[in-house]
Amino acid sequence: MGTHIGTSKIEKKLDEFSKETIEIEILDHLENSNSINKASTVDKGDAFTKWYVDRFLNKNYNLDADDVEDGLDVGGKDDCNIDFIYEDDKANIVVQCKYRGKDSSISKGDLDEFKNLYSNLFKKETAQIANPRLKNYLERIRKTKKTKPIIMQFVYNKRFTSSQKKYIKDFKDEIISIAKKNNYPQPDIEFIGLKKIAEKWDMMTKKKSESMSQTVPIYDFSDDILKLRFGKKEMKTPMWFDMKEFSLDEKGAIVFPISATTLLHILKDFGDSLFDENIRLYQGSGKTVNKNMLRTLKDNPERFFIYNNGISGICSNFEVSRHNINIFGLQVINGAQTIKTIREAELSALNLSNVYVLFKLTTTKNPNVKKNIIQASNSQTSIVPADFRANDEIQIFLNDKLKDYKYLGNDNKSKKLFYVNKRQQIDAKTKKKNITIDLATLTKVLAAIKLGPHISSATSSLFDIEKNYWKIYGDEGAPLDSWNTSAIIETAAIIFVWKRVEYLRKQEIKKLKNETPEKIDKPAHLALLPRFHIIYSYFYLLENKYPSEIKNIYTNIASGKVFDKGNNFIDRWFPIIIMAFTTIFHTEKSFNFRNWQRQKESIENLKNQLNILPPHLLEFNENLFK
Repeated sequence: MGTHIGTSKIEKKLDEFSKETIEIEILDHLENSNSINKASTVDKGDAFTKWYVDRFLNKNYNLDADDVEDGLDVGGKDDCNIDFIYEDDKANIVVQCKYRGKDSSISKGDLDEFKNLYSNLFKKETAQIANPRLKNYLERIRKTKKTKPIIMQFVYNKRFTSSQKKYIKDFKDEIISIAKKNNYPQPDIEFIGLKKIAEKWDMMTKKKSESMSQTVPIYDFSDDILKLRFGKKEMKTPMWFDMKEFSLDEKGAIVFPISATTLLHILKDFGDSLFDENIRLYQGSGKTVNKNMLRTLKDNPERFFIYNNGISGICSNFEVSRHNINIFGLQVINGAQTIKTIREAELSALNLSNVYVLFKLTTTKNPNVKKNIIQASNSQTSIVPADFRANDEIQIFLNDKLKDYKYLGNDNKSKKLFYVNKRQQIDAKTKKKNITIDLATLTKVLAAIKLGPHISSATSSLFDIEKNYWKIYGDEGAPLDSWNTSAIIETAAIIFVWKRVEYLRKQEIKKLKNETPEKIDKPAHLALLPRFHIIYSYFYLLENKYPSEIKNIYTNIASGKVFDKGNNFIDRWFPIIIMAFTTIFHTEKSFNFRNWQRQKESIENLKNQLNILPPHLLEFNENLFK
């Protein structure tokens, strides 16, 4: 009886979460209604998908706004039951979301549809019937199926029943069998129902208690040394931290610095079996992180200890005496890249005598605890390229200066400009009062205008100080820690035009999907998709048609004067610019949209179309020249 009451309380809490959190949250993502009660189930389903991707998926995989928009854009007609898709050099992610209203639930057919989706991903026929946006993704997935894992998520806004849970277990076994039979990659399949969504939400929004601090005892052996005994070998290390108070097992955990020489001895004794419990093996010296580690080992080996995140290991037991640690059943669960990169450095004859790494060793014989440790050690929020530039003086400067400008765009309500140079969760209240743009988006917009829109998708190069970063934020490639007033005004103007154009672009896409769905994936629709080419077109026309007035134009855009009646050239130019793109896509042969966006040659074609636009259509109200 007690169990039943407990279960009922849990179900009641989940129902409350669904009504009080999910329905309120997805309201921001509804496109065709301002009321959750008036919205159709289809519109709620689209909003639910967008909310899940925006709130959860992009936090786990650090997707930027372009990744989210591109991935969601595959949904709709001929989407092969895929609501969101993402790919990078590490993995392919495929998401199917199911939103059900009050009196409906998930069916076995819905689950079978998801099961079939896995097999269909690798079939040539699937790409042939998919819409053009999805087709490009599916073709690449098929080509890289042997080198990249597939992550598949089935997301559902209700609880799974007992019979569904049993079916899901059998389902996973069947998928594994299909993968082995066809030599497909083993998928990482996750079924995310209401309970898991609530848990993820709780983890994301829960504030840490300020009282959770405790002094950790440090055992300093002064001039003595602690020897690490592994098998018959003894290696030297200076000190260790007793962490057993924070562990579930009697022996607990210890943290100690370990020399590169010691790590190499262990690697040579045990080879890759040292990483049997690790979910990722060595990714190669070509990976950016590993390149950077090698550079540090070469140029600043004594700094490696403070630059590196350290290594995590588990074992069945260890024994510590005054000078020795005996380890039994060692497995490195996080740190394969570090150890193998140190091996690469040794092969390159680098001096590793002063190289140390922090090593955390945890003992457990409990398979569930072991599994949780492995998962937690490999689930930290990953770093995206923009994060490394967030604390640059120029970014802090822009964060301070841009907040002086107010946007009067979409609803004529004044909103402060909030430049988000550091990734953070922005609450609904802040969103309502401010117009926001993050570092990654601003960098792509500025790159489109300054370097060309084909550069905007090359995210890593945009934040590389040896490539494009200082071409965007510096003075002809030279670093700057501040800008003059004119440059700040120009940037505020660019942001305001971008925000208005994005609003117009999304409105037109929504209108086209609702009123003329037969035009989806045709030139009229494709012309609305290359957002960085569109913003580039505005500033190309401004600087080429009105070079002597450009400074006054920027000032009047930044001050909000552009949104006064009769001054809004942004709205007037929009259909004209989109027509130029429609013409291009009508004339392109063997057209691949993704490739077109990334080719430098496409810009010359675009310029040609912009240059022949009738001048009288691009006239300005002279108020913007003053």
